[in-house]
Amino acid sequence: MTPANVTLKVTTRGTTTITTSAFPQDWVSDTSAFCLVTVMFSRGLTTAADVMGWLYTIAWDVSFLPQILHNWRRRSVVGLSFDFLTFNWIGFFSYFIFNMGLYWLTDIQEQYSLRYPQRILHVRLNDVIFPLYAVVCVTLQIGQCFLYERSKGQRVSTTCRVLSGLLVASAAVGCVLVPLVESWWWLDVLYLLSYIKLTITCIKYVPQLWVNHKRRSTEGWSIYQVILDFTGGTLSLVQMFLLSGNYDDWLSLLTDPAKLGLGLLSIMFNILFFIQHYCLYRNTPSSVVRELKGIDGPLQHSEDALEHTKF
Repeated sequence: MTPANVTLKVTTRGTTTITTSAFPQDWVSDTSAFCLVTVMFSRGLTTAADVMGWLYTIAWDVSFLPQILHNWRRRSVVGLSFDFLTFNWIGFFSYFIFNMGLYWLTDIQEQYSLRYPQRILHVRLNDVIFPLYAVVCVTLQIGQCFLYERSKGQRVSTTCRVLSGLLVASAAVGCVLVPLVESWWWLDVLYLLSYIKLTITCIKYVPQLWVNHKRRSTEGWSIYQVILDFTGGTLSLVQMFLLSGNYDDWLSLLTDPAKLGLGLLSIMFNILFFIQHYCLYRNTPSSVVRELKGIDGPLQHSEDALEHTKF
């Protein structure tokens, strides 16, 4: 008896191919065992991806606590960039709306299926919980800025205000276009929000890197936050690659640019923070830090103070 293959093609929202094979009787046991191993391996990868998802969510969620505790213990936000907090709040709020829409709203999911009929959806429940929690934590950090000590001139910069206004305005324009342009869907608005998050991730760390450089110190910026952020970014990428490999759908990585970019950019910027904290400014005396306390104002006596400092 010769093996036979039967292929059925269904053209609804793309092409679905179903293949069945008939084998001689003595092949049945071997084939069944192979199928069982394959199914168990696939389920194992899915479970591992879910575990990675919750681990990165926990790591990223916990990463907000060291900075909050750091501010509370010092009763000060000196050394913390207000631009970073502003960008962070807008970015995580946009990311929450994007993930919430794809995970909970049926209409958005249907639009995704029409747009990407053969792509898996990478958004999981942990992807919704994380940005919502992040918005709450960043809001708390912003509240600390009104209550605790801050240096003269420490404020949200004009550049940050202009960029934030442009990003919020682009989201508003996207919402207005939905009823006016037939080819523009609410799914496109959500992707616009994800691009806003990606843009903010590209620029939000720069103010804090500059503050650390200008003060020749990472005091006021919790390194434990950086370590947890790095861990979360790594686990997030591992989850995406596990899901893509399990479904043999590597192109689906590009359908969630915010999640992919968030992981990659977080790792890159955190490495820069590691270099600042552990290499460049690890030996900065506290007396020099006090002289370089100002953030946006001039650095008085900085050159004289730094002449005796080893980095």
